[in-house]
Amino acid sequence: IKRNSFAYRHIGPKAVDVDQMLSTIGLDSIDTLIEQTIPKAIRAEKELDLSESMTEAEFGEHIAALGEMNSIFKTYIGMGYHPTVLPGV
Repeated sequence: IKRNSFAYRHIGPKAVDVDQMLSTIGLDSIDTLIEQTIPKAIRAEKELDLSESMTEAEFGEHIAALGEMNSIFKTYIGMGYHPTVLPGV
């Protein structure tokens, strides 16, 4: 992967990179890093209940189906209040 590519910047570090970073800061695991940096009071106590992963195409279909559930209403934003009288300028 080219260093300036989208994938290189967004996929995340390789295992060897993680090991080197942990070694640099003197820790043995990501779990230890989390224990030492994230306050226990705000850590989740159980695993997240996430749905199965989707491909980009599946997500596109999913989000389109959700959009179909929206209702379109007439908006009155910016129309003022009745009976509003605006003085001449």
